[in-house]
Amino acid sequence: MVQAKQKIHPIVTTQGSYVVAVDVANEPANGHHTRTSQQAIEAGAIHIAAQQCPNGGFGWPHNDCDNTYNNITPPIIDGVRQAYLMDSNLGYLGVMTAAGDYDLTHQYGNAEARFGAFTAYQMWHLSRDTGDDTYHDFTEMEFFAALEAGTYSDADWDTAGWIAAVETARTGTWVNLRPWEFSSLVLIAQRHCRPIQSGSFEQAIWAGLGTLDRTDPDNVYSDVIGVAGGLLGLARINRLNFPAINAPLHDGVNGIDNLADLADYLVSLQNPNGSFYWHSNLAAPDASDQDTQSTAYATLALIAANERMPMPIYSPAIAAAKAYLLTMQDNDGGFASYPGDTEHNTEVEGEVLSALGTIGVYDRLYRSGMECYLY
Repeated sequence: MVQAKQKIHPIVTTQGSYVVAVDVANEPANGHHTRTSQQAIEAGAIHIAAQQCPNGGFGWPHNDCDNTYNNITPPIIDGVRQAYLMDSNLGYLGVMTAAGDYDLTHQYGNAEARFGAFTAYQMWHLSRDTGDDTYHDFTEMEFFAALEAGTYSDADWDTAGWIAAVETARTGTWVNLRPWEFSSLVLIAQRHCRPIQSGSFEQAIWAGLGTLDRTDPDNVYSDVIGVAGGLLGLARINRLNFPAINAPLHDGVNGIDNLADLADYLVSLQNPNGSFYWHSNLAAPDASDQDTQSTAYATLALIAANERMPMPIYSPAIAAAKAYLLTMQDNDGGFASYPGDTEHNTEVEGEVLSALGTIGVYDRLYRSGMECYLY
């Protein structure tokens, strides 16, 4: 009898990241159902819609509405949005709206509105898709204006204070997630015509790239998502050049001072089958270390970088990553978080749909670097 060898596999979430144990000897080969991208998005969106709870939120495990969590809603709903953009099915828009209304109720103990790092991105798109200004205006007044005034939350944070709070929450084991945390806010702040706050989030991305750590994957996880998040955020605001990254614990990004080199480094981490491991410095990686979520974010980051480059050279890597993601879909439309995963994560499933549905349309109205426009 072969004794199962256990390995760790981190799962990154906006609510609370965690680690699962994988029995390598018992790990099945990928036996998932391969569909076209359009079919996969449709099946995935239907699968996610079935997981939505009566209050509009989503539970932690599948088929469990005992507790729902606001922080995981935005990436889940962005996945459903990809199906809505394909065929304008109002059922998907209903799922998205119910989730947005659920997030409108998220509050601190003093009854002030509470935002996760990705909530503003969700709200902006909801107003754009529904034509209802409620979501955009809620974000403008309850988040960006409150941060500007130094009155956000029961701690009365200003923008710098809130960024510091996020950084404090992402220390130690999860320090590599810092650039990822700000990857959507840097864009949405510009879309709310707030260049100063966008600049603060950009600085936080750059600083987060400097705290990346690839020296100890047994204790400091998920640097690939950190690299991808940093690239995604900087590409979204067309930042082609920036001060050299000072990352003493990550020789892969240390010294990089431009978007192309950062994208090149991320591509260098891709496996022959299109996947990305959850960490860039694993001693003896095997199939169980292939990570659906890291691959999804790497895909999104490379798409954003590809449309900013003079020559779109990352298309083969993007196509390979998308092809890998398609192999991770089950017959029921859900996606495994890694080969052999049987307890799927709805947030990861939404992120996969976002990666599959994003095609890289360069939608900037102002190529000077400012995204200030109405939806």
